[in-house]
Amino acid sequence: MTISYTLEIVAGGDSSLSNVVFEPAEPCAAGECPEPPECVDGVDPATGLPCDRLTAGVPALSIDKSSPDLAGARIGDTVTYRIEVANTGASDYTVADPATVVDDLTDVLDDAAYGGDAAIAEGRTDGSFAYAEPRLVWTGPLASGSRSRSPTR
Repeated sequence: MTISYTLEIVAGGDSSLSNVVFEPAEPCAAGECPEPPECVDGVDPATGLPCDRLTAGVPALSIDKSSPDLAGARIGDTVTYRIEVANTGASDYTVADPATVVDDLTDVLDDAAYGGDAAIAEGRTDGSFAYAEPRLVWTGPLASGSRSRSPTR
């Protein structure tokens, strides 16, 4: 017998998928079956009954936006924004399944003009930018534990 099912990963979790399947020690209703605390080589050591656990990491983004030029800016000044994106999850964003970050400039463009010069800082060359007013979008691979810094004007 084979059982198949799907789950959709949603935001707000702990960036780790852990799933255990097991034979309960006693008959139980769904939601009331005590999960074995561990599964070693396909067996629950406490009961000797079969079990299996799969654990996989999920990528997760942390985003920080700053602008040291913003305070005291006057008409004619150029203001630089810096966006730092980090993959704080346990697995990578890849070329096939990239990270995406959107910077909505709606409330900036009523007082400024986008310079068209978004770039990835620190010598990184991966990823790409797209701009369709009022949004600047970066898409690209980002390894677990990696950071991507992007100055935006």
